[in-house]
Amino acid sequence: MAGRRRRPKIRGPYEREQVKGLPPRYWGDFRFLGGKQEPLRAAGEQFATTDPVIAAQVFAARLTELTDGIGCGPGAARRRGTIARGVIEYLLQVRASSQATTSWLDQVGICLQRAVAFFGADRQLGAINPRDVARWVTHLRCQDSGRGGKFRAETVRKHVQALSGLFKLAQRDGWAAQGWNPVSL
Repeated sequence: MAGRRRRPKIRGPYEREQVKGLPPRYWGDFRFLGGKQEPLRAAGEQFATTDPVIAAQVFAARLTELTDGIGCGPGAARRRGTIARGVIEYLLQVRASSQATTSWLDQVGICLQRAVAFFGADRQLGAINPRDVARWVTHLRCQDSGRGGKFRAETVRKHVQALSGLFKLAQRDGWAAQGWNPVSL
């Protein structure tokens, strides 16, 4: 019995037919960098471009944006943010927006302090990848809860959600590339 054929991974701009009879539009596949499949739109355009030259330029610009955010592109040095700095900014912004109680802020602060201790205070947010997050989750599951057992699944989930919130702030403030949240991958 023959196995199911897997579609080849697309890395780069590719044509995607939208409506029969119309020229194909170009899309970019950025999943290998933690992004997604995106229409390659020229500035000010609503739809993906039909021009392969413009598609290549838009793809290159988006690729640079994504690689800068994870600390491996040419402009990465100008947008770096450490996890320790990010935790402080995150807690201050949530507190300023009055969206949380003091008790909640204390709990999230403890969760994020554990993340800083595990990853290291000087670790760049863009340098944390899904494999690192998986190692941290494994580490949390092995931690003593102080009550004669290990952390429960709910406790680990709260830690992961706190880290995800930190990465959402990092994306919004430009410390990590848009779409780069290693917790959600």
